[in-house]
Amino acid sequence: IGQNVKILELGCGEGRDAMLLLRRGYNLTATDISPEAMAVAKKNITSQKLSGRVSCVKADALAQPPAFMGKFDLIVSNPPYITTEEMEQLPDSVKNFEPHLALCGGEDGLEFYHNIAKNYRNALKNGGCLCFEFGDEQGDDVCAILEANGYTILERAKDYNDRERAVIARYDRKEEE
Repeated sequence: IGQNVKILELGCGEGRDAMLLLRRGYNLTATDISPEAMAVAKKNITSQKLSGRVSCVKADALAQPPAFMGKFDLIVSNPPYITTEEMEQLPDSVKNFEPHLALCGGEDGLEFYHNIAKNYRNALKNGGCLCFEFGDEQGDDVCAILEANGYTILERAKDYNDRERAVIARYDRKEEE
């Protein structure tokens, strides 16, 4: 992708992925619903001297995007994907130190995928792409959600442990929209 693309990160958390994109020379809008997470992200981005190419905006991945944000070439998100049942079984080392908001993806772990695929497609430029990270064994479900919302799957990717963990899909707006 070119350097002049507009990138939106939904759920930036502490800013890890935002900093990776910024270090590669991209400009982006980083969002999160948590004011605490946004404060940490801003501090981390500033400490790395990367704040000149980022806008930090409070936004809810489960709702319609704020209109003032405009349209993007690429939306990236590693949304919460742990099921309600799995949340109960998490080790204390995770349960006691990670925010519930950053982990729980609803009853089936797919609540954010449904909402982002539907609500944020209008924040994509025609032909823009949505890139999701997802949990083990969720690839088929996430791709089905994307396809049901008018996206074309471009690539499914594996992590270093050879587990499928990400997808990138393109949204081509229909003429009547």
